[in-house]
Amino acid sequence: MKNVLSEAWRKRLFPLIDNPEGLRFSLSNKRFEVVVAGRRCLEAGTMVATPCGPVPIEQIRPGDIVFGYNADGGISKTAVINFFNNGIQAVYPFFSSNKKIVAATELHKFWACNESFFDSRKQSIKYKESCQYKKRPVGQLSKRYRVKKEYLFDFFEGGKKHVKNAYSLGAFIGNGCCLQGSITTGAQTKYLYISDEDGIVAHAVAKEMGGYAEKQHESNYTWKICGVENVLDAIPFYREWCCMRYAHEKIADWNEIDTWNKDSAMAFLAGVFDTDGSVFYKNKEQVEAVIQIGMQAKSVVEVCQKIIYKYFQEDLTIFEDSREKYKNGNVFFVKTSSNLLSKRLYLALLPYLKKRNNFNLEHLELRNILPDRIGMKKGEPYLAATYDITVDNDTNLYVLHNCGLVTSNSGKTERAKRKFIQRILAGSKHPRPRYVAAAPTIEQSRRIFLQDICDMLPSFLISKINKSTSSILLTTGAEILIAGLDNPARAEGSPIDGMIIDETDDLKPRVLEEHIYPCFTDRQAFCMFLGVPNGLKLLYELSKNALIEPKEWDFFTWPSSEVLPAAELERFRRIYDENTFNQEFNASFVTFSG
Repeated sequence: MKNVLSEAWRKRLFPLIDNPEGLRFSLSNKRFEVVVAGRRCLEAGTMVATPCGPVPIEQIRPGDIVFGYNADGGISKTAVINFFNNGIQAVYPFFSSNKKIVAATELHKFWACNESFFDSRKQSIKYKESCQYKKRPVGQLSKRYRVKKEYLFDFFEGGKKHVKNAYSLGAFIGNGCCLQGSITTGAQTKYLYISDEDGIVAHAVAKEMGGYAEKQHESNYTWKICGVENVLDAIPFYREWCCMRYAHEKIADWNEIDTWNKDSAMAFLAGVFDTDGSVFYKNKEQVEAVIQIGMQAKSVVEVCQKIIYKYFQEDLTIFEDSREKYKNGNVFFVKTSSNLLSKRLYLALLPYLKKRNNFNLEHLELRNILPDRIGMKKGEPYLAATYDITVDNDTNLYVLHNCGLVTSNSGKTERAKRKFIQRILAGSKHPRPRYVAAAPTIEQSRRIFLQDICDMLPSFLISKINKSTSSILLTTGAEILIAGLDNPARAEGSPIDGMIIDETDDLKPRVLEEHIYPCFTDRQAFCMFLGVPNGLKLLYELSKNALIEPKEWDFFTWPSSEVLPAAELERFRRIYDENTFNQEFNASFVTFSG
């Protein structure tokens, strides 16, 4: 069987040997192997990009949809396979322009490259390859590294609610004269009023509402919206957010707007921008632009900030102007001086803006910023609650919401799957060998193993894929069964030649002893036990077998000492007590008793 595999297939199956322990695991041929994942985690509160918008990582659950980063550089919707609460750990914060972008443990990996990869000067092929995009742990990221970022505006869907006349609502929040006319007398209101210097917004609002606009007086900028039945109810939320309110009293409810779809949210933001937004240049050469929205209604500015964060992945700061010249309170505004964000905002809002002919930002050149990658400065570590997820795509990469950073989940399952295929392709001395890939539930097993095993096998070796029974029949007569150990009877019956089990610490009690081990005896089956430790549970007990029966058992993990410089490890020694340090950084199972 080994002879039929080309060198390309060998590289495809076994590339994951990026540290000494990984190499040892790849070369090991023990019957039983316990593989413990490193704690690659993100700080609580880290936002993960989803089609509906940002979601804190601690709220993500298996089955949720996030954005995966694919091998071809494309973006696709990807299911979450697993969720891990990894407790309190030390995390490194990363900053860009003095703003915190993300915080992660020292083993967590990002899709990053050395900036020398883009250097046009002649370099050796070997050096160029070492600089290209790879999964690089936090502990190795220096100032020369850049993390891949993906802006996902075209992929975001927002909520499910479509709101009619959303542009008009934004315009009336910005410049509506909501105390004008018969509204103040309590009489039946037939008109709405809006302030507009040139009438462009007034006519656009009237058209959207199905009416027409008339200028109230030649001496001012007030326009009357006429010809609309039940005018106070023609614009959703006008009564609640605008009616009978001075400019500084107007409000907007983010909990409501967060449920709107992208089209409605963009129309609302355009209405606010056309009335209370501005664009100006920082210099005469017009090479740096500023986009800003400002008003005295603080909650409206906060909503605009959140819309920009949700769809443009940039967390802007809200500023406050408290000068005494403002009679009804301070002015709040949100702005950006980034040419990249200014162009992205301009192009996205262009279909909704009515005053779009007054400015053009398409000529702006990017300055001191890269559109596809970001350099960050690493800060001092601190303790925080940490979480991680695994995703169901070919790269184990997914996109964080903040700045669109591309990050990786743990690679221990990927590494073990490839070795599982390697051992299957090595063949068995028994006829019609039977192999099992399992997890605590059948749903987990299918997500983790089925498609990946099919993709890793050479197509000419696959005779039949039966998705209803979750099994793969090879041309050699071998069978690979995908099983959930919540129903271990599926794995019982016929002898087993080899097995791989993921999320071992989540198995039901005694499932191995009562259902799995008896299937191993006839053919001396091999088995790989994978997982992230959850206290001193099953993985811990299995790992002790490597000391008791070293001829048949082995234990693998990737301690931080193989990734972090000595100075970094010493820094963490000062944060943790000795037991915790040994467990987290030396890959030691320890008992935290008395």
